[in-house]
Parts: sequence; C-alpha cells; structure tokens
Amino acid sequence: MARPVVLPRPRWRPRLLAGLAAVAAAVALYFAVRPSVPLPPVPDPPTAGADPELVSVVGAARKAVAADPHSDDAWGKYGTVLQAHDFRPEADTCYRAAHALNPADGRWPYLIAAGLAETDPAAAADWFGKAVAANLPDPAARAAAEDARAEAQLAAGERPAPALPPTTPRRQLIAARSAAAAGEDARAADLLADLTNHPNAARQALALLAQVQRRLGRPEVADQAGRAAARITPDAPWPDPVGDPIPALNRTRVSRHDEAARLLRQGQPAEAERLLRPLAAGNTDPEALFGWAQALADLNDKPAARRALVNLLRLEPGHVNGNMQYALLLVEEGERLWTAGDRAAATAEFRSADAALDRVLAANPATGKALMLKGITLQRFLGRPADGVALLEQFVRLRPAVAEGHFRLGEALAAAGRPADARAALLRAAALAGPGDTRAAAALANLKGG
Repeated sequence: MARPVVLPRPRWRPRLLAGLAAVAAAVALYFAVRPSVPLPPVPDPPTAGADPELVSVVGAARKAVAADPHSDDAWGKYGTVLQAHDFRPEADTCYRAAHALNPADGRWPYLIAAGLAETDPAAAADWFGKAVAANLPDPAARAAAEDARAEAQLAAGERPAPALPPTTPRRQLIAARSAAAAGEDARAADLLADLTNHPNAARQALALLAQVQRRLGRPEVADQAGRAAARITPDAPWPDPVGDPIPALNRTRVSRHDEAARLLRQGQPAEAERLLRPLAAGNTDPEALFGWAQALADLNDKPAARRALVNLLRLEPGHVNGNMQYALLLVEEGERLWTAGDRAAATAEFRSADAALDRVLAANPATGKALMLKGITLQRFLGRPADGVALLEQFVRLRPAVAEGHFRLGEALAAAGRPADARAALLRAAALAGPGDTRAAAALANLKGG
C-alpha cells in the first residue's frame, strides 16, 4: 500500500493570516478611539402624498445616511436633495452634521451660510469664513465664498475684512458698497460707472449710484440713475459653483417639465427628449407628451412626434398647444404628399389639420397662427378659397404688423382673381418684410393686372 503524500504547508499562509488579523485589529482600534461626534436624528421630511419621484429620491438619500451615519458625504448629499425639494430646515440639519463629521470640507459651511444670508448675515459671514478656511479645491468656489462673505459682512453693517481687490465685477460692486458705507462717495461712483449694464449688477449699481450722486450734489444725475434702476429687471444672481447644481436634483414632474422647457428654448432637444421620455411613457401626463412631441419634432422624428400628439389629444382633446402642433405636422405632411402627387392622402391630412385648427380657434378665436394656417389650407388645398381669404383678412386685421399675413393674403387674392387687392396686400408685405425676404417683391413683379 502506497504511503500518503504529505504536501508541505504553504509558507505564505501564516503571514496572510497574521496580516488579516492586523488589519482587523486596526479597524477595531479606529472605531474604538475615533472622536465621537454627536449626530442629530436623520431628518424625515413630510412626503406623504407627494410626487412619487420626490418620495423615491428623498427616501434613497435618507437610507444612504442611515446605512453610513458617520459619512459626511452621505449627510451632505442628503442635504442637497432636501434643499432641492424645498426642505430647507432639514437640509441645514444635514449640512451641520456633515460639517461636524468633516470640518475640512468647505462645501458644508458654504451651504449653511447660503441658507442664512437673507435672515442672519452676521452668522452667514462667519460660516462663509469657515468655508474659505476649509477645503474648496475649485478656485471659482473659493472666490465665490470670499465674495459672499464680504457681501454678508456688508449686510451686517461691517466693513469687509479682509478687503478684496476690485478685480471682478462682483468685487467691484462690493468695493463700491464698502466705499459708499464709509462715506467715500467719489470712489464709489467711479467703481459703479462700469457696472450699470452688467446683467448681475446693473440694478444694484444704478440704485447705489443714485444715492452717492445725490450726496455728491448731482441731483440730475442721481434722478437719471434712479429712473434707470426702476425700469430694469432685477439682477441675475452671481454664478454659484457650490449651490447652482442643487436645483437639478429636484425630481418632481413640475421641475422636470420646467427643465425640459428650458432645454428646448436653448436649442437642446436631445437632452429634453431624454428627460421627457420616461414622463411621457405612460401616456398619462399631457404636458410631458406635448414637450416630448416638441423635442421629437425638433429632432426631425416627425412620425414619433405625431404619435405623441395623438396620445396627448386622446387624453386631452382640447389641448390648445397640442392641437396647434399637431395641425402644423399634418399640414407639413400634407404638403409633402401633395407635391409628390398623392392628392387623396394629402387631402386627408389637410382635413385632419383643419379639424385640429377648429379646436384651437374654439378655445381662442383670436389665435393668429391658427387663423393663418387654416386660411392657407382652405384656400390652397381644400377647395374653399373664399373662406380661406376671409380668414387671412381676419388675420391681417388682428396682426397688421406681420408681413407674412399680408404676403399670404396677397397670394390668395391673386389666385382668387382680385389683382388690385392682391397688389395692395403685397405692397404692404414688401414694406414690412425683413432683410433678405424678397418674396413679396417677386410676387408683385409676377402679378398680372391690377
């Protein structure tokens, strides 16, 4: 019988076991000796009956804190989610806990200070100072904290310390406010002169300029500055690298609708489409379906845009903007089919568009775009030229300064055999036409009779 082979015991095993034991001991020692930070109860804001997305995102952030209560990042992120959804006192509790756990992170005192700036500027200045002294690796965030501290000091009746050189428009305004508070009106006026057209400072600069010019004995200049300040809109807020990203964390439907509308206005339909797609998926949200259709149309996916609008109008048949957008797509497709020679299919598109436009005009008979589009459709494609001309005449009475209406009316009148009336409409269109728009002039050159 063969003797069993006894393998030598690996030499690395005792070393591995010893290493693991050392790591475990170190971890245990850390948890045993680390400073004990008193922490508040994890905020649990009232979300009963709220938007399900809000409940979900707030709940997830709260669970992250409960899972790791000694993580300043978890507390801070929960605070930003709460702030984004207007739970500001609860957010402040989270930021203070995050700061207690990690005083070296400048984000948390900065956000605490931002919440105090309107109600307690002296306390805000102190917290902004802590943010400046802590770690804010982004130079723009650090500069914003320094600027905000100086502004809070001024609001609390103190002179900014340390003084900031007026090297940016924001710091120039701070220096002007500080000079005016110290009675240095001439210097304040000099500093303000360059800020009266700045989008973040114009109204504040003009209002302060009115005060200092009056004290300098220049009442006419002061009155002029005061009137200018009263006419313009409030200043846009200064960029805030720490706080500006927070509103995007708001996941309520209304917030996402607003964000999608902003993206569409800024010419970013792909981003708007991605945002709206999940909101429109259930075919239960009219505004999401409408915005999604807009984004799809801007992306040139007209069939998908039409499907979204059909679903919208099934849900809300009288949706004015939905009917208008649907009519525009139907007319566009009808014109394509008409040009391709498929008159029967084109006529079906135009009739559907006419019905949609009737729904728009039933809600508001003075909807100019609907009047014009219906007039063109009736006159050119649906065999009702007199009705089309009547609608176009109604449009130009309603919008007499719009060149397009006079041009379309002139075309319709020429086709109806009324050259004199057509010439008058086209002359008006040519007078109102923008640079480079020569259609009315060309139509006048081709007009016979009249």
